[in-house]
Amino acid sequence: MTVVMVLTVVIFTVISNISLRYQSKNEEIITRAMNEIIYLTGAKKYAGIVAEANKIIALDDKFVKAYFHRGFAYLETHKNDLAARDFYKVLELDPQNFSAYGSLGVIYLRLKKLDLAEKNFNKALNINPKYYPAYLNRSLMYAQQQRFSESLSDLNAVLKIDKNNAKAYTNRGSAYAHLQKYDLALQDFSKAIMVNPKYSEAYRNRGNLYVKMKKYDLASRDYQSVIEVNSQNTDVYLCRAKSYLLQGKYTRAKEDVDRYLYHSPQSAEGYFVKAKLYVAERKLVVAEEHYTQAIAIDENYLNAYIERGNVRTSQHKYMLAEQDFTKALFLNPQSFLTYMNRGRLYFLQQKYSLAVQDFVNAKRIHSNNPYPYVQLGNLYMRTKHYQKALHNYDFALRLNPQMLYVCLQKGSCHFQQQQYRQAILSWQQAIKLGAKSAEITPYIQEARKRLQQKDKK
Repeated sequence: MTVVMVLTVVIFTVISNISLRYQSKNEEIITRAMNEIIYLTGAKKYAGIVAEANKIIALDDKFVKAYFHRGFAYLETHKNDLAARDFYKVLELDPQNFSAYGSLGVIYLRLKKLDLAEKNFNKALNINPKYYPAYLNRSLMYAQQQRFSESLSDLNAVLKIDKNNAKAYTNRGSAYAHLQKYDLALQDFSKAIMVNPKYSEAYRNRGNLYVKMKKYDLASRDYQSVIEVNSQNTDVYLCRAKSYLLQGKYTRAKEDVDRYLYHSPQSAEGYFVKAKLYVAERKLVVAEEHYTQAIAIDENYLNAYIERGNVRTSQHKYMLAEQDFTKALFLNPQSFLTYMNRGRLYFLQQKYSLAVQDFVNAKRIHSNNPYPYVQLGNLYMRTKHYQKALHNYDFALRLNPQMLYVCLQKGSCHFQQQQYRQAILSWQQAIKLGAKSAEITPYIQEARKRLQQKDKK
């Protein structure tokens, strides 16, 4: 009996010592792996992070940090499904892990599942109201939805927590730019650069804003700063190419697009911009080829279908153009530009009833845009429905009284109806808006002559 008890104690002691040594060995491996993960995260070596996390999980399948870091590595390498699986595992083990909710929000934002993105960002902030990455990412989501006041509110919250957050200043500047508050946008971009002089995104966004403001020299200076502070940011070549395109500097624009495509050969936008260059040079066949290349890379590229449709219209490839516009409307049934351009196509084909439908749809989408009314006016004038034409021209002028072309058309419309006084007034208004008096005066004189003849009768 005593011998058995002694043996039991000895065996238990030996097993306990082995277990302790095994546990100690596991802890040592886990500690070493975690240290390696920290180093690999800084070095952006994501495959290594996954390998080290797998070592830890093999030893301890409830080690939360291993799942989180592996999820982060998958997130950074755009393996969204694997990343989501790991973050959900984190939440199973640690339901209050706000970082996991924030990361799931990023995944759903990337997948354009905006309801789920917002739900996860909200959960992260409910757990930790000072977790500013969730505010930053939620602000991006709001910006995508054109909810700029909410986006600004989130960015203001970030800056209350971290007043030197260059990314928040840059994103707020972008929101102000969308709202056409250019002075505030410039202030924020400049503040971001002051906080972090090496933050290339702030230079790039400020450059883009200068392009909108037609301050091309300042834009060029900012684009050059991007190249100097971050040679890896090759998107800047595309931005600068767009600036050169607007200035009519086509050779320089092509050089920059080619630089960009060298680094990003699968960029649909790169081919799209190059196509626009060829359109500007009236090389429509080559332009069509490049729009087609953009669509081959991204089959849902709405603007590529619209622009290819326009190029095909110019080449009298009407059936193909109609197919492009119809595809664009399938992608976005509320596309104002598509209805306007398809309406123009139908107008050229003398399919007037179809053209009217498209211009009316464009008017429905943007009721304060004068151009659908202008096109309807032109159509009704072409078909000699002069009263309907005048009604639409008048509406266009109410929306924008500075439309010289519409005053000219309105004068012609009155003239066709022998309303000579009204024709004279419309043409005189066109001269006030900048029409060349020498070109318009003969029409006014003819109207006065006919008015006198009419009065004599």
